Amino acid sequence: MLQFERCRQYCERLGIAWFDSPEFEADDLIGTLAARMRAEGLRSTIVSRDKDLAQLITPGDVYWDYSGNARYHHGEIEGRFGVAPDRYADYLALTGDAVDNIAGVPGVGPKTATVLMRAFATLEELYERLDVVHDLPLRGAAAVVARLAQHREAAFLARQLTRIRCDVMLPVTRHQLQRRPPDLPAIDDFCGSNGFGSLIRNQAARLPQA
Repeated sequence: MLQFERCRQYCERLGIAWFDSPEFEADDLIGTLAARMRAEGLRSTIVSRDKDLAQLITPGDVYWDYSGNARYHHGEIEGRFGVAPDRYADYLALTGDAVDNIAGVPGVGPKTATVLMRAFATLEELYERLDVVHDLPLRGAAAVVARLAQHREAAFLARQLTRIRCDVMLPVTRHQLQRRPPDLPAIDDFCGSNGFGSLIRNQAARLPQA
């Protein structure tokens, strides 16, 4: 737990608010913070390679794949991930997510799920109009319909797991949602007391002051 406490201390010196919860996953906290920022008229930049977080992007937000050196705005998410952000949780409910051990619908892969989510606005609409799937440009459409019908309950359960919550009760103020200037002397002291070398110190020294 010492590492987490050091991370919190460093974030405070960087001027970055931190949040945690014993009940909710980090994705749910990020989703809630993004929703709070949206309500305050603020834009979000989500820095991650976790594709699940793409569902949180709305117009004005940015999904930043830092290690991949790529940024995607709302209108670019579909081109990157195959479906628009508001359909991404439903898409994952169909394909499953091996990283999070979510099975989805067996036999429905990314290509099939992309066709389905472009034809239907939600998972509910897909199942209400399941007979229409026969007319979609899908190889083995009849088999797809049979799989969807057989695994309906699993699909909706998976959607509960893939949909990120945006309503967690977090004590957060508008001030916390905005970046504060870094405290460079405090950062330097922190680096010294924790044995950080010159590379991290020099990077911190280049941080913008406002």
